[in-house]
Amino acid sequence: MARLRLLSVVLVVMLVFLVSCGNDSGNVAPAVDTVPPNPPVNLQAALESGTILVDWADNAEIDLAGYRIYRSSNGDGPFGLVNSNLLLCPWYYDSGRPAGFTYYKVTAVDESGNESAYSRIVGVYIRTRGKSKTESVITR
Repeated sequence: MARLRLLSVVLVVMLVFLVSCGNDSGNVAPAVDTVPPNPPVNLQAALESGTILVDWADNAEIDLAGYRIYRSSNGDGPFGLVNSNLLLCPWYYDSGRPAGFTYYKVTAVDESGNESAYSRIVGVYIRTRGKSKTESVITR
């Protein structure tokens, strides 16, 4: 009789465990990553031989998939996505930009597709003097 009670208790505990830890099929549901990476930091921009170099500190998340870079001619936007594929390195060369203001901001994306908040905005003002271009860097 004591064995029968013990067996009943064990079966009830197992049943409660299976119902509380499984999904409809009885399998344990995998964890879903909904946490975005941290926004990129130390965003900088400079003009190098007529090409704008935008770079930032590499994110440390182990599930980092890459970066998206956004550009605008107005610091208040709207900003458009520049790269259709994720950037795998923490820099971007932007060539052929006309004289005037160009602003950038960057996000990090993890392997689950979560996108970070925007980095701070950095901008470059390009002046054309003859055949050479000079720049001023603006940060927000």
